[in-house]
Amino acid sequence: ALHSDTASGRSYDIPGGETLSYAEMARRACIAATGRARLLRLPVWSARAAIRAGRRLKGNTHWTPDMIDRINRDMVFDAAPAKRDLGHSPRGFAPVHSDVCRDVVRGVR
Repeated sequence: ALHSDTASGRSYDIPGGETLSYAEMARRACIAATGRARLLRLPVWSARAAIRAGRRLKGNTHWTPDMIDRINRDMVFDAAPAKRDLGHSPRGFAPVHSDVCRDVVRGVR
């Protein structure tokens, strides 16, 4: 990209190789981490309330109610310009244990 005249002065979306729902992405990450997946679907209002309560009770600032809003937002991006101009070749989302567990191992939760 740094040496491409075509890419000069442009910005690019760099999406992955497949379009996934948040639930499917979470399912694959859980399977990579634990070998199984069990997802609990909550109404948006209750998930936001649980995060607010957790922030008040434990002072947890890692999760915010805005994160719940982003889960439901369409974040599909067109890879065609990056493929054409940069030769971007995205792969599918196939996480392995070390991808999803390294922060836990480091003590970040």
